Parts: sequence; structure tokens; C-alpha cells
Amino acid sequence: MIMLAGGYLWLIYKEKKLRAAGEHFTEIDGGAAEDDTKDLPNWIFGVIPLVAVVVTLNILKWPAIGAIGLGIILIALFTVKQWNKFMEAVSQGASGSVMAIMNTAAAVGFGSIVKVVPGFATLTDACWEWEEALWYPRPLPSLPWPELQAPPQEA
Repeated sequence: MIMLAGGYLWLIYKEKKLRAAGEHFTEIDGGAAEDDTKDLPNWIFGVIPLVAVVVTLNILKWPAIGAIGLGIILIALFTVKQWNKFMEAVSQGASGSVMAIMNTAAAVGFGSIVKVVPGFATLTDACWEWEEALWYPRPLPSLPWPELQAPPQEA
């Protein structure tokens, strides 16, 4: 929610700033792009494979690979006329998924490294103690760092 609200407020701020500076959207020469959706099948043919996957997973209790395979087969059957576009779409989808896979792998790898660092367990324990103190107010147990002491007084 913080990212959503912060991002939205940032976009509003930038929009107001750019409008005040006189910047705005202008359409490029030649008008809008051509509509290439007239050769596409009805939208219902895009929903049927999704419903089939959900039904086969949850009601028929098929394995995930079988349910997804059924969805792919249905998509291929519904788009026989656009077979050349189907293979292009699969290729673009595979290319687009590489970034998501790499981001996930990087996060898992980073988490694995951080977890084995000796100070991680100490920091995690301290955070859990703080969280418990926030939800269940009571004196904090001693934390893993030395307490501050007043300097000795001279007489």
C-alpha cells in the first residue's frame, strides 16, 4: 500500500509540474495506429481455456501440467486460422517471462546468501522481540548489544 500510494502521489506531483512547465501529450503525425484486432477471434475463446484450466485443477483434480496442457490445446484449436500469430505470441511470452524468472532467481539467491550471514539471526531475533513488544507491551528483554552506561562521576 505504501508503494501504491507513494507511486500515485509521485505521478500526480510530476504531472502537475510538467503541466505547469507547458509539457503535454501530442499525437504523432499519421494519427492513431491501425487497428489490427479485426482478425482476432471472439473474446469468449480466450476465456474458455482459462475456465477449463481452473475447472480441471479444482473440480476434476487433474495435475497442473495436464490442466495447463488442456488450456494450451484449447487455445491452439480456437486459433487455427491464426497459427502463425499463435507461435509468435508463444515466442513473445517466453521472451517476456525471462525477466520475471531472472528477478525471482536473483531474489532467492540474495535471500539465501543473507540468511547464512552470522548477523542475520541476531538481527531477526531482535526484530521479533521488537514486534512482540509492539503488540504485547511489556519490558523489552535484553537485546544483543551492550547497554549504555553513564560515565563515572568524579568526587
